Amino acid sequence: MAVEPSRKSLVSRQGKRPVAGAKRRAATNPVVEPEILRARRGRPLQIAEPERRQKLLDAAESVFVEQGYSASSMDDIARRAGMSKKTLYRLFDTKGALFSAVIAGRRAVLNAMVEAEACTGAETADEVLRRFLVKIAHFVLAPRQASIYRLVIAESRRAPELASAFYQEGPSKARVMLTEWLRVQNERGLLRVPDAAAAASMLISMVIADPQ
Repeated sequence: MAVEPSRKSLVSRQGKRPVAGAKRRAATNPVVEPEILRARRGRPLQIAEPERRQKLLDAAESVFVEQGYSASSMDDIARRAGMSKKTLYRLFDTKGALFSAVIAGRRAVLNAMVEAEACTGAETADEVLRRFLVKIAHFVLAPRQASIYRLVIAESRRAPELASAFYQEGPSKARVMLTEWLRVQNERGLLRVPDAAAAASMLISMVIADPQ
């Protein structure tokens, strides 16, 4: 007498249900969706906003110096930073704004250099002034800053906004710092500087020639 196969055996042979062994293998070796696999392997870690901003500024400075301001694009800068153009435009809406931020970042370095050596009681006003101007000279002549300065001069006719941004965020801010310091020294009677602004302008121009 022929034995009719059980319903369970028929279903297993027809491939409609996995047999017990297949169930065990599926449990021990689950199929991972490609999206999950990519997330595990290649999803970038989130970085803080200040770090993201600095990465963009560093990339922008490199691209500007290498390609020139006019030839550089926001696409180039976003690609160099390894970020999306959407992120770049969220932080800097124009290329001009980005360049101004690059110059402001370099000025912050100068500010830190000057403030790191504050005036001590043992120093005369002449010594402080000399050191201030030497610090500015060293900063301006450093290769990184010199590259930006050459960029401004080379592009000033095609992109006059560069000279304006450089002046407002560079020499102008240094001149304001020196003007305030000279005013205080004049009030204290340590230096005789009737016109602090004019004196600061003359001294800064001896170190930094304003781009025309």
